[in-house]
Amino acid sequence: PGHLERVCRQKRTDKDVAKHVSSVYTVKHTDSTSSGIRIPLVLNNVQVEFELDTGSSNTIVDIQTWKCIGAPPLSPSQCQLRCYSGGFLPVKGQCDLAVQHNNRTFNLRLIVVHGNRLPLLGLQWISDLQLDLNHLVHGTIPRHSNVRKVQQFA
Repeated sequence: PGHLERVCRQKRTDKDVAKHVSSVYTVKHTDSTSSGIRIPLVLNNVQVEFELDTGSSNTIVDIQTWKCIGAPPLSPSQCQLRCYSGGFLPVKGQCDLAVQHNNRTFNLRLIVVHGNRLPLLGLQWISDLQLDLNHLVHGTIPRHSNVRKVQQFA
């Protein structure tokens, strides 16, 4: 500002120029045969189906799901969540609640977010619930491997 572009030492590049965006489109996947792995859990005596998300530390639900499980009291959350795309997920709050899995009850922290989202099961709950990721992803692992020792010939 205040000087001529041709003598400016800080020349503009194409990267510095803002582009005008006239339309933004989003694609919402509605196919019920999604490749995601679904895990049913019972939260406050209500069954909720979560999608396994090993890319997230936290387990999250949207406000609608939170209301379905009885809207347990929320406390403020210091959590700042980012989507895979880099944008922030607005957090409403967090709560601790009873989670049932395999005839056991756990007291776990749940993050509630704004927007319409699938319930996502993050790494902290996966660890606390002692879920076997190999079994969930690959199915039953055979006890006897077909791998045999190979001898090295000199």
